[in-house]
Amino acid sequence: MNWRTIVLGSVLVWITAAVAQAQYWGPYYHSSTYAEGVQRGAADIIRSAGQYNVRNSEAAKNWTEVQSRLYENRVKAAQSFVEMKNIQEAYRQSRRKPRPTSEQLIRMAKMEVPKPLSASELDPVTGKISWPLELTADEYAPVRSRLETLFAERAAVNGKINLNQYKAIINDLEEMKTLLVDRLKRKEVLPEDYTKAIKFIKQLRQQLRYNQ
Repeated sequence: MNWRTIVLGSVLVWITAAVAQAQYWGPYYHSSTYAEGVQRGAADIIRSAGQYNVRNSEAAKNWTEVQSRLYENRVKAAQSFVEMKNIQEAYRQSRRKPRPTSEQLIRMAKMEVPKPLSASELDPVTGKISWPLELTADEYAPVRSRLETLFAERAAVNGKINLNQYKAIINDLEEMKTLLVDRLKRKEVLPEDYTKAIKFIKQLRQQLRYNQ
């Protein structure tokens, strides 16, 4: 039901009431004629309907403005959140130290003084070697096998080896070190694995002594 239907219905109701009033009050009532009463009533109803439409229009406009402001507030909140995340990430990046290059790792390894190997890393009785993960790769297999044999022979004589055995171990350790550095330069080994492996090679060398 639209507003025109409401207005027409209201006019009919008002006309009926106006007629009844005119009949009751007689000629002394202000609306002296039937036509004047109808016209005044219709004008009042139309004016009321117009005011109603104006109020509805203003309310719709206000609601639209509220929705627009809510949307703008959400957009600003989202932008602020993104900006804050970017600031936090930039701060974390500034605090994060870059990974050392292969050259830096090699230089640091030369400066470090290794500690003696534990019995679980190099068994003093059997000469068994517990290799770090990187040195168990297939690329090291030949040199690793020779070193295991040499250190088993060393353990059998209570750690005392002759000059030839000493030189053989030193040469094999240098070969293993060369393989390790090459893999680092080819980026086939992680920096932390390189650090553990090169340290272990140095510790093996530190274990050596021979009979003169």
